[in-house]
Amino acid sequence: CIRAVLLQKIIMSRSGHNKLINKFAEIRLFIKRRNFIMNLEQKHTLYNNRSYYIKGGKLYDAETFEFLGHEIDFKLKHKPTEVQKKVFEERRTTKNHLDLHIEKNNKFVWCLFNNVDRFPSLNSKDIARLLYLATYVHYEDGILQKGNGTKLNVKTIHELIKMDKKRAKQYLNKLVDEGIIEILGDYIKMNHHAFYKGELSNIKDLTKDLDLKYIRLFRRTIREIFENAKPNEIAHISTIYNILPFLNLEYNYICYNTNEKDADLIEFMDTKELCKVAKLGSYNKMMDKLRKVTVDGVPVFTFIEDVDNRRRKNIIVNHNVVYAGRNIEHMKALDAIFKPKRKRKSKTNK
Repeated sequence: CIRAVLLQKIIMSRSGHNKLINKFAEIRLFIKRRNFIMNLEQKHTLYNNRSYYIKGGKLYDAETFEFLGHEIDFKLKHKPTEVQKKVFEERRTTKNHLDLHIEKNNKFVWCLFNNVDRFPSLNSKDIARLLYLATYVHYEDGILQKGNGTKLNVKTIHELIKMDKKRAKQYLNKLVDEGIIEILGDYIKMNHHAFYKGELSNIKDLTKDLDLKYIRLFRRTIREIFENAKPNEIAHISTIYNILPFLNLEYNYICYNTNEKDADLIEFMDTKELCKVAKLGSYNKMMDKLRKVTVDGVPVFTFIEDVDNRRRKNIIVNHNVVYAGRNIEHMKALDAIFKPKRKRKSKTNK
């Protein structure tokens, strides 16, 4: 009632009437802007230091909602500076190079890791088979399935992982006990905290409260290594997983400071030091394992002499197998080191 009386008094005066009209206009404008913002295709885009919204290919000022023109015309009129062009080109080139690398290796799954004792009940062959199974993780839901959509069945999976039925069942139970997989009827789901296929932003959320790092595990190369391995060579594949806690995520060097991005500051870990911390058996056995794991006719692990001590051997890991970096120059350097061997053409006698 009090509000009604006050409203009547305001309307009685001309100035009050105008104030009321203006107030209603402000409310209508507020609602219009709110509805406009809620239906925007893109928000807060910066171009030439100007903030604007895009809707239906049309540009509107972020502050006044004034129509600025069509997106195409606006981009032609407000061309980026030379510095902006350089940054855009570098980003595009890096993205293209990384995309080609990913495509060449039949895409990847995110491998999550922290230390060599993460799954204590698994032996070397168990880890090798786990890496292979991880290449079948389906996008987002974690179900193990082939590219044609056929889900891996617990009753026939023994054929895929080179085991008999009884041992395969025992192996899957091990993975369940370690919290790596779940058995859903006849199908298998991979735990997101072990291996994950999906957006990088989701991986960051998954690892935010856990002491875990993540790296791309490429499907083509892991499958090729496992499928071509002889029964007595399967265990060697586990070295790929065991060295991850000591892998520099930018350069693919085995080192102590794995997060270092300045190449001059990297503290290399040589083969003897790696043997002590990675639990890969005796030194000779470890070196035998590292040398025998190959893909595309080249080793997964290559050794370089330490410039300060020729007796020390430092290690670089093939980026076609595992790689977390994005820098195009680093990728090109690794491309040169791990260039696939071409098959020699046989010479025919004329």
